[in-house]
Amino acid sequence: MKKILSFSNIVSFLSLGITTVLLFFMICLDLIPAFYLIFLGLIIYGITILGIIWMKRKKRVWNIAGGILLLMTSVISGILTFYLVRTNYFFNKSFDNASSTYKTTYYIVAKQNSSYKKIQDIENKTLNYYEGETHIEKATSFLDKVLSYNENNYNNIGLMFEDMNRDKIELILISKTSYDLIFDIDSSMEKKNYKMIYQFDIKNKMKIEKTKEKDSFNIYIGGRDFTNANMDFNMIITMNMKTHQVLLTSIPRDYYIEVDGYHKKDTLSYMGALGITTNMKSLENFLGIPIDYYVSIDTLGLVSLVNELGGINYCSDFEYTTTHALILDSYDDTKGQKLQVKKGCQHINGIQALTIARERKSIPGGDLRRQENCQEIIIDILEQMKGFKTLTNYDNILNSLSDLYETTIPKNVMKRIIKDTIHNKGAWKIQKQVLDGEDTKDCVHMTSLIDWVMIPNMDTVNQAKEKINQISK
Repeated sequence: MKKILSFSNIVSFLSLGITTVLLFFMICLDLIPAFYLIFLGLIIYGITILGIIWMKRKKRVWNIAGGILLLMTSVISGILTFYLVRTNYFFNKSFDNASSTYKTTYYIVAKQNSSYKKIQDIENKTLNYYEGETHIEKATSFLDKVLSYNENNYNNIGLMFEDMNRDKIELILISKTSYDLIFDIDSSMEKKNYKMIYQFDIKNKMKIEKTKEKDSFNIYIGGRDFTNANMDFNMIITMNMKTHQVLLTSIPRDYYIEVDGYHKKDTLSYMGALGITTNMKSLENFLGIPIDYYVSIDTLGLVSLVNELGGINYCSDFEYTTTHALILDSYDDTKGQKLQVKKGCQHINGIQALTIARERKSIPGGDLRRQENCQEIIIDILEQMKGFKTLTNYDNILNSLSDLYETTIPKNVMKRIIKDTIHNKGAWKIQKQVLDGEDTKDCVHMTSLIDWVMIPNMDTVNQAKEKINQISK
């Protein structure tokens, strides 16, 4: 019994146990190709067994050498096991994690000088609203449970606010997105002249379709601004696992296309208020291609991730000063400092990356160049994640990634991409393209409000479709 419980036996059993746990998590995580997994397993077990043999030898020098070897193997195996456990948790939490619901915020608004202060004050009063407002039926149904009121609808939001300013009406029921939009469009109106009496949220369901795993697929990337309503960044990533080709197709935020299920047109930015699946299905219909998965990116998460990576490298063909300020949660550019971007390459932090990704007014090419900047930032992030800093800051980076997005991509698909990247030593050929169009003005947010939109240039659209289909073959 004493022989079994000797120091060398205890150390040997512990080392074998730690090594076995490491290999168990390697197999469970299923990120390493089988050939490499077998090779690593033989090396790790071989070193462990060699250390055990040395500890069993009679000479003390071999005992010490064996103990040191087992200690080193155990420490390294323990550290790697920690990383694997965190990675496994990340995959379980962070893929196919998309919520099937989204919310629409509604306000009841009055003029600032009105006597109304709380919802009880407007009992049996008349609420005015735009008849084409998104989910207005759900909003009025919700209010039916809260108070008694009369209804009056308008077919023009601008006219409705004009009547309020002339004191013809007192109360307006309006979505947060429409409310913010009317002040952006009409510079003669100021929010300080109005006040919110009541605020509530309407929950809406999105239809999330499951896609069978295949060798080539399209992923829609939608980047939301700080309001969590507008979809300011739109990209389709086409991946072919057999040919190892990736195509990044960027679409301007103001692209004016048919909104899926509504028989109306709107910009990709404003239709984001209807949920990301509306953007995805609308682009699917417009381009005539299947879009298999989506990723919804949050700007707060983007800033955090870039900072955790220690910044990224960004290169510009020209020098410019951003019109947007270095601020995160507002479009009021008077509140912060502008960013001076120099010609050539520079190292930028999270808020700087976000400011560059937002910029379109001070750069040649406008929104088209903005989309190219967004493509470059994504590629720069991926490049930075390959570095040693990623390993030293691994846990924080995984946490930032978890907060960055929601997605319908299954973890098995993501694991397959990573395994394939390891097996082929990252040999992906990345190509880029951007859709173009002509700026004009039309109705937005499916209302009577008029704002800038981009009419698609069908030549660039058809070329993009052809390229996507070519990569997908």
